[in-house]
Parts: sequence; structure tokens; C-alpha cells
Amino acid sequence: MTRDERHQWLGAVTTIVRNRWPAHLLYKGDHIWNVDIGCWQVWNGILWVSICPGGGGGGKEGEPEISVGNVLAGDTPADCDILDPGDGSGVALALSLAPIGGAHIYVRRGPYILIVSINVPANMDLQGSGMGTVIIGPASQPALIVRGSNARIRGMNVEGIRVVPGLEYVVIEENTIQNSNVDGIELNGDEYCTIKGNHILNNSGHGVHLHGGSSFNSLDHNIERGNTGQGIFIAAVADQRNIIMGERLQGNAPPQVIDNALTTEKVHFEWH
Repeated sequence: MTRDERHQWLGAVTTIVRNRWPAHLLYKGDHIWNVDIGCWQVWNGILWVSICPGGGGGGKEGEPEISVGNVLAGDTPADCDILDPGDGSGVALALSLAPIGGAHIYVRRGPYILIVSINVPANMDLQGSGMGTVIIGPASQPALIVRGSNARIRGMNVEGIRVVPGLEYVVIEENTIQNSNVDGIELNGDEYCTIKGNHILNNSGHGVHLHGGSSFNSLDHNIERGNTGQGIFIAAVADQRNIIMGERLQGNAPPQVIDNALTTEKVHFEWH
């Protein structure tokens, strides 16, 4: 672990137990709790929220952080700020309690088997612990629905992400998005969004679906493989000036790419 990586991850704390070092080896991507390095806390009327100069384990400097644990994975209240029973209700609660100006919501390892989709508000940074954070969507619905601009979803294994119409600057990066009953990722007339470094696999719809009016978005070095629909489906002429670069597609429905727009820029784009 480099000095910069160590500085980033040592920003995290829990509001329950402090000043206790972890007893296991640390790797890039691990989230370190119980480390107090000049953090302070703010009462938002319901719970104490930690604010850390170190970046809150991957959030922006000085950004409030709320950690969510998972009962099914063996977490207890000592491990997190909010304990989820394994149905996503704790994740939804953390998002609802966060300040509207933005927060970093860290979702610990474990299965989250949803009864309803989780709504992600504006300005939220929702981060999982890689493949170990598994968010399983309800039948015929995506697991996550982004309902506000400037949101970010990263580092989790999730069954489908949908962005509601009219948003801007949503970032979806470094996730595995697989096995959903709908499209892997949907944009609906959204602009300036970034879809980067995701593995989009074996979804029942398209891998990435841009509905009419989705413009100025970028698809950057994703892998679309084995989706029932096209790997990338750009629906309408109204989808203007999107950029596709470094995408790799394999085993999706033929043709693997359908582009009904007139102005899509494709760079180092390949499919097999």
C-alpha cells in the first residue's frame, strides 16, 4: 500500500468504537474503521455523523460519512453506524439521514436482498467493498435508482442501476453489474454522466441502455458480456454527442451495438 493509499483509507472512523487498530492485514480497497486521526462528529438530529480530514475512507475531504453493516455477514453495532438486516433497509436509511449537501455512504461486505429498489439522492457517494458487497434487486426492478444529480456509485456487485430522467453528472464506476432482470445500466435523457470501468454481465436486458435525449455522456473502458439484449443500445437520434471509448463487448445479442444516434464518437471500440 502506498503512502497516498494509506492516507486515503485511514480517514475512516466509526462513531461507536474509537482508537483501536485493526488486527488483520490491510489491502488496497479495504475500509479501516476505529481509527481516530483528528476526526470530529456532527449531530444531525438522529445520529452522530463522522467528518474526517482524511477523506472518510474515499469520500471528499471533510465530507460526512455513514457506514452500513450487514447482520447476515456477522456485523454488529460496534462495526458500523447503521446495521442493515440484509434487506437494504439500513442502506436506504443511511441515504435518507445524510445531509442533502452530500455524504459518503460506505456499505460493508454482505448480501443485501432487496424488497424494493434503493433510491440514491443527489450528491451522495455510495461505495461498496468490491465484489463482497452484493445488492440483489427486487423482481423486474433495478437494485439502485439514482434520483439526484452529482451522485456516485462505485465498488459494488449490484443487480441493475437506473438513472431517472433529467439528471446530470452521475458517475457509475468500477462496479460489477450482473444478473439483473432488467438492463444493466439505464440512462433516461440524462447528460454529462460517466460510466467507467464496470463489468456489465449477464443481464436480462441491454448491458448499457441510453434512452432518448441522453447526451454528452461517456462510456469509458467498460466490459459488456453475455447480456440478453445488446451490449450497448443507444435508442434515438435525440441522443447527442455521447463518447464511447475502450469498450469491450462479447457474447451479447447480435448486433452487439445498436446506435440510432448520428453523433456518437467511438474510440478504440471493439466487439467479438
